[in-house]
Amino acid sequence: EECLSDDMAVKKLLLALDRLPPGDDREGELMTQLRREFEEHVREQEGELLPELRARLTPQHLAELGRRIDRARRGAPTRPHPNAPDHPPALTVLGPVAAAYDRFRDRLQGRPST
Repeated sequence: EECLSDDMAVKKLLLALDRLPPGDDREGELMTQLRREFEEHVREQEGELLPELRARLTPQHLAELGRRIDRARRGAPTRPHPNAPDHPPALTVLGPVAAAYDRFRDRLQGRPST
């Protein structure tokens, strides 16, 4: 639950940044908040979650988990959707739709593909 809460904070900041008009004065403040949230999230994952996984999983299971995460990332949305569902079954249904829409917008705006 804590990881989901951290993710939501990052999503909301990304959405706020995405909606800012070019040159908006709030950009610097939002970027600072985003950096803080992201760094804290990474610290928690690297300091708590990853050591726990390494202690409990075999190297083969860790490698398989990495492959699954890479596959999931390729099909995940590329833009923040803080109001979208974050639990199955709604996430399972709506996630790919949001991902396709995001990738379409990314192409229209000339964003690099992920």
